[in-house]
Amino acid sequence: MDPKTQALDLLGKRGSEITQKHALVGFDGLVERVTSVVDKRLGQGDAFARVETIESFGSTILDAAGSGADLEVFPREEKAGGKGPIMAGALGKAGLNLRYIGALGDASVHPVFERFAQDTEAISLADPAIIHVLEFADGTIRLGELASLDGISYRDLLSRMTEGEFYDLLSRQDLISVVNWAMIPNLTTLLTDLLDYVIPNLPPRDQKHYFFDLSDTKKRSDGEVRSILSTISRFQNWGAVTLGLNLKEAGRVSRLLGQSKMGEDADGLKSMASYIRDHLSIGTAAVDSGDSAACATKLETAWAVGPLTKNEPAAGGSEEHFQAGFCLAQLLDFPLSACLATGMAVRGFHGVTGRSPSMTEAQSFIQNWKDV
Repeated sequence: MDPKTQALDLLGKRGSEITQKHALVGFDGLVERVTSVVDKRLGQGDAFARVETIESFGSTILDAAGSGADLEVFPREEKAGGKGPIMAGALGKAGLNLRYIGALGDASVHPVFERFAQDTEAISLADPAIIHVLEFADGTIRLGELASLDGISYRDLLSRMTEGEFYDLLSRQDLISVVNWAMIPNLTTLLTDLLDYVIPNLPPRDQKHYFFDLSDTKKRSDGEVRSILSTISRFQNWGAVTLGLNLKEAGRVSRLLGQSKMGEDADGLKSMASYIRDHLSIGTAAVDSGDSAACATKLETAWAVGPLTKNEPAAGGSEEHFQAGFCLAQLLDFPLSACLATGMAVRGFHGVTGRSPSMTEAQSFIQNWKDV
């Protein structure tokens, strides 16, 4: 049975069981302020011609060398962002019982997160980071103010709830998902504290899943990446660990672990996933190239292609929706290939509609998608 047919059959039989599962996601939170760079003013407010391309913007910056420049940006939209909230939103839409811990506001929850915080009974540790998104016809430039994420630590968490409340919260979760490691300076220490003081003391559960995402690692040193990989490996003693990586992240991780450069075809992705899994001694490694993905366990590897092509790029949040779909299928104990197909379906639905699917909608999407 091919992965799509298998996923479709299993979603029809067991998809509703997801409402009996519980998940905790953390720990980031971003407010995205989308702006245009003004080229020429034609009047007040939004009456202007924008700088159309990144190349034009770059030329303006270079021309300012030695003299400076006074540039105007015009706000278009303010919206909630962050890998954690996006993934959590997708999991919640599918019917999972969801809790969130992250940077949604310090003294009070930021307005863009109010509904999300209510829906997830969120515990907020700090103000969200601010991302200034400069929008052009040929792409975006993202400028981040990330200092508020320094306030995410185990100590800060225990200032928001008692140790007993935190233990109880963790004990009831079937999935604990920790994402956007690269953006949160103290996350490795926080996870180490959980392993040293919390996780070993939780009551046993039939199967607890841990999902980890590193995000863009280019700002982190090799030593820091090796440290978080070692920390993630330790969680395998207390549940089933999955490390989700995009192609660039997987390439760096596999090189740090000693693997030479691999191809980007099905065999190359499966080899990379298998190598990473074996060297970290975790349950599953998944490598997502965008239009296809591979994963590996101790016993098998799988690869699947999605419904989107490079000429039809998914909206922002593509990676998080793939990860959400993959985790949903894992919680329902789907085979590897069906986990990949479910992840592709959740990603594909979001890429087409701009929103997260229910399990029924994911099922319908699989039924109708065309092979690329």
